[in-house]
Amino acid sequence: MARSITTMSSSTTSPNEHATSTTTTTIISSFHKLTPKKCQKPLTLIFIIKKQKILLAMKKRGFGMGRWNGFGGKIEAEKDASVREGALRELHEESFIHELPKKAPFNCIGRIFFNFQEELEKSLFVVWVFCCVIRDESDEQLVEEQLRESEEMKPQWFAFDEIPYDSMWPDDKLWVPILLENAQKKDNIAGFEAFFDFPESFDEIGEYVIDRIPNAVEVFQEEMKASDLGRITKIRKEE
Repeated sequence: MARSITTMSSSTTSPNEHATSTTTTTIISSFHKLTPKKCQKPLTLIFIIKKQKILLAMKKRGFGMGRWNGFGGKIEAEKDASVREGALRELHEESFIHELPKKAPFNCIGRIFFNFQEELEKSLFVVWVFCCVIRDESDEQLVEEQLRESEEMKPQWFAFDEIPYDSMWPDDKLWVPILLENAQKKDNIAGFEAFFDFPESFDEIGEYVIDRIPNAVEVFQEEMKASDLGRITKIRKEE
């Protein structure tokens, strides 16, 4: 499958321009050489979508406090047997949703590399992005009956055209539209891979790359098995 690639710096205004000479892998590899990797433990990010609305939550404490985001967090070696399991655990802890509708696919459709060079001492984070698209009214009811505010997150539904990008992480406005676009497709198997460099602060992006992947669900299922689950096993053994 051909991939559609966007590479640019924060000074570039249009995320729809494409460069064909550079791949995501090349960009990430070059940053690996330039930037010491202090942290590569996998993280998760979960979004639930229904009828032109997306479920976000205001972070009430800790890293990202004061920003709207999806649910998610660190994979915990002592609790999680897989990246997917870790995503569902975080969803439950932050929103009280412990059961997603069986008819609503819950797939990993994105992978994002973040490099923070200031406050986190040049750390590299790998975030797996999951999405659940609800199309049935009974499934909506199942989610609404469970959804509650937690000590860490205050949830709220937003219409696609009212998403508060100004109060979110600055990279979100560049890739969340891809997530929304794919969520409206019947199969919802397409996705993306991205890399964002934050060279000075959490409020300003340096260089970044966004890579659309038509068969993302299949690709990421295999890559999670091949790489990150092995890393989790390694962490367990070391501890």
